[in-house]
Amino acid sequence: MDGRRAVLGDRNPDTLATIEELARLYSGDGRWVEAEPYAAELLDATPRTSPDYARRRALLDLVEAGKDER
Repeated sequence: MDGRRAVLGDRNPDTLATIEELARLYSGDGRWVEAEPYAAELLDATPRTSPDYARRRALLDLVEAGKDER
C-alpha cells in the first residue's frame, strides 16, 4: 500500500480502489478495527458529489456497526 501511495499519490483512483478493497476484505473477515481506518480514509478522500460517496459511506457505516457489536 505504501508503495502505491508513493508512486500514485493518496487521491489517485487506483490507490482509492486498493484502500476500498482492503476495507472490504478486513470487514468481510470480521476484522472491524483493522477495516475502520481504511474505510474512514476512503470516505474522507471522496467528495460528497461523487457517485462513489454513498457506497463508501455505507461501507464505513457497516464497519462501525460491526465494530460496535464486539
